[in-house]
Formats: sequence, C-alpha cells, structure tokens
Amino acid sequence: MTMLLRMSLLLALLAAAPKGHVAAAFHCLVLLALFFPKLGKNHDFWLAITSLQVFAIFFSWGSSDNHKYLIAYWFLTLYLAFLFTKNNKQACVDFCSQSARYLIAGAMLFAVVAKLIHGDYINGDFFRYTLLMDGRFKVFTILFTSVDKTILDANGEAMKLMRDSQGLSMTLQGLKEVNALAIFLTWWTVLIEALIGILFLWNKKPVLTHACLIVFMITTYSVATVTGFSLILCCLAYAHALKQDFDPRIRLFYPCFFAFTFVLGLSLGEIL
Repeated sequence: MTMLLRMSLLLALLAAAPKGHVAAAFHCLVLLALFFPKLGKNHDFWLAITSLQVFAIFFSWGSSDNHKYLIAYWFLTLYLAFLFTKNNKQACVDFCSQSARYLIAGAMLFAVVAKLIHGDYINGDFFRYTLLMDGRFKVFTILFTSVDKTILDANGEAMKLMRDSQGLSMTLQGLKEVNALAIFLTWWTVLIEALIGILFLWNKKPVLTHACLIVFMITTYSVATVTGFSLILCCLAYAHALKQDFDPRIRLFYPCFFAFTFVLGLSLGEIL
C-alpha cells in the first residue's frame, strides 16, 4: 500500500495538478503528504484533493484532458477506501484493488464504444492524420512506412501555411503510403482495448489479463507519449495486481514503467 500511495501522490503532482486558481492549494497539499506520509493516509486529505481536481475539471470543462477524469475517479476511490476501511490496511488494499479493476475495465470498454461510434476513427482517418502530422509518431512512421522525413516536414509546413492564411483545407502527402499501417493500428487498438476490458471484468486469468495490459502500455506509450494516461494506468494496474495470485515480480513492472514514462516522454519524433 505504501508504494501505491507514493505512486498516487506523484501522479497527483506530475499529471493531475490543476492550473489557475486551485493550483497552489493542490500543490501544497500533495507536497505536504509526500513530506508527511501520515497525511496521505487521511481520508480528509483525499477528499480535499478530489474536490480540487473536480473543481479544476469543471473550471476548464472544454479543455480538460480525458485522463484527468480517470484520475479524479481514482482520487475519489482513495478517499472512499480510507473513509470506509478505518485504516485497516488489508481492507483498504482490497477496496482499492477491486475499484481499480472496474476503473480499468470501464475506461477500456468506454474507449472502444467511443471509437466505434466515430466514423473518422473507424475508417482509419485518425491514424492517417496522426502518422503524417503528429511529431511523436515521426520516427515510427519513417520506420514502418515508405514515408520519409521530407514528406513529414512538407506536411508540417503546409499545416503552418494553412493556419497562417486561415485556410479551411490542405492536402496531406503520403496518405497512400500510410494507409495499411493506419488501418492496422485502428483495429489493433480497438481489439486490444476490448480484450483488456473484458479480461478485467472476467477477472479469472490474472497473468493473461496483466500481460495484455503490459503489451498495450508498451506498444502504446512508447510511441504516443501520453504521460497522464500512462501514469494513471500504472497506478490502477498496480493496485489491482496487489491482490492477484501470481509472481509478485509481475506487479513491479508498473512502478518501473511509471518511472520510465518520463524517459518515453522525451519523444524521438520531436528531436528529429
């Protein structure tokens, strides 16, 4: 439980910290909990953190990243865990583990539903655009397609020109070359997210369940460096793994990947 609390506090400090009016209070509370561990085990502390996080989401409703909502649910989980278990360590771990299971399953399955009802995702347009325009995918695109750096740079310049001239459209180069990879990534993402969601709901094959999640995290966040999602998934998966009957070394992947996320954040695509 100590490791889980440390990861959750670091998550709060590094990925959830709100901006604007509540930032100072939020940072001060989290730092105090890092300096004084007993504070981090107090349910009132997590109520305050949850309240500030929810207020920050409401205050910037239109621009809050999706993972901020999932993080708020996790903070609420910690509040309820400490409130109802009365500092009973085993009961608290059980509560967090079970809650994390449903949060992961819900996040994955709702993500699948959202993708399936959006035509621009299902037809592959999302990944066609991402492979050709997102700097984080630059190395990946060059390695796995026949598109070279000059085409990607030309697309970047065309986008800049369109924005400067307030134009409504532009022509992307390299669409044909990335089409097959875009279709593969589209359906690979849908299938593995659906599989992870189902396995966490089923909760009968813990090794397979966590193996799929680990594969998803490595293949996703080593390319698309979405730090917030990576960190919250590490916390949730580690919480769930605490109550699973398998080699305890498996659960160590999550705190290690939590730390490694910041190395992955130094995207090679932005350097080249």
